[in-house]
Parts: sequence; structure tokens; C-alpha cells
Amino acid sequence: MKRNALLLAITFCITPMLAGATDGAHFKSAKSSTVKLESTQVLIKGTSSLHEWQMEGSTINGSITTDPATWKTAGGSSANVSISIPVASIKSESSRMDRIMRNSLKADRNPDITYQLTSASLGKSTGESFIVHTNGKLTIAGATRDLAMDVTTTRINDKRYILAAEVPIRMTDYGFKPPVAMLGTLKTGNDAKISFRWVVEQVQ
Repeated sequence: MKRNALLLAITFCITPMLAGATDGAHFKSAKSSTVKLESTQVLIKGTSSLHEWQMEGSTINGSITTDPATWKTAGGSSANVSISIPVASIKSESSRMDRIMRNSLKADRNPDITYQLTSASLGKSTGESFIVHTNGKLTIAGATRDLAMDVTTTRINDKRYILAAEVPIRMTDYGFKPPVAMLGTLKTGNDAKISFRWVVEQVQ
């Protein structure tokens, strides 16, 4: 892999919200690809008293600005990132469940799930992929909590990359109760998993 490509791949994963990174490389959400594994995806999985459930979306809005030169050695650096996921874009196979989940997430007052990184450090790399240990702030239903997660980035080509991670959450940690339906006979579990695959491309 060329040195510049290596640096760009690292900067994708490490995106703390710091004010210093105003120059350098700029990335935005990539357009949809005909290859499924190269398309953006958001997936939420959970359990209930009747069966497991999942909701899926294909929209992550965001941009990254960083200076690749700051990533010549392992360690922290600075970058600007803006990421948001519209709650309305995440859907299940049931329109009723979609309404219940939107109500639980208080989507009328908080239409987006947002995430901001505050720090990160480079982990191991294998071929075209890199792992970065991150710390950030996840906001759901208007409540913000600290979140640590490992983000894997994979280089598709010189300008296009995939960022991916999976994290567990507890609904009550974000101030909303697990949804209940069917007159209380269907109760969702408090624990869920959020995973994402964000495809981004260099625009400058």
C-alpha cells in the first residue's frame, strides 16, 4: 500500500471533534454502491418476549476533515467530524414497530442519533484494514453518554473507505424504556446492539 493511502486510511477511523483540523483531506458519505458490502448500513438488533428483532437503515450523514500528515506515527491527532443518523431512516419489517420505536426514541423532538469522537489511538493493522480504539459521545433520544468502541477501516481504493463497528447499548441508559406492544404481551429487552458500516470517499 502506498504511504499516502496508509495515512488516509488511518485518518478515517480517528475522528475526534477537535477544533484544530481545518486543513487537509476532506471526506463525505459515499454514494450507494451496487456492491452490498460497499454500501452504508445501520443495523439495530434486540430481543423481546416473543422473538428477536432488528431494524435497518442505509443513511449516515457526515463529513470528516483531517490532516494526513499528523498520522505519520501511532498516537492521537486532531480532526473534525460531523455524523448523524436520521431515526426515521431506520426501519423494520413492521410499520407498527417502526412507529413504536420512533415514539420510544422521542423522534419528534430528537430526529437524529448523533456521535462525536473525542479521542482515539491506532491499534493493529492487517493488510488493507486498520483497527482504531476510540472514545466518544453517543446521543440517542436527546441523552448523551460516553462510548468506547473499536472501529475497523478498510481501504476500497485510494479515495474510498469503509468504517465499521458494533457496540452494545442499554436503552434505559439513554432515558427511554424498552418498547411494549400487543397490550403488554410483547416486551423488548433492555439490551441491544448497534452496528454500522459507513462508506466514505475523499472529496478534496
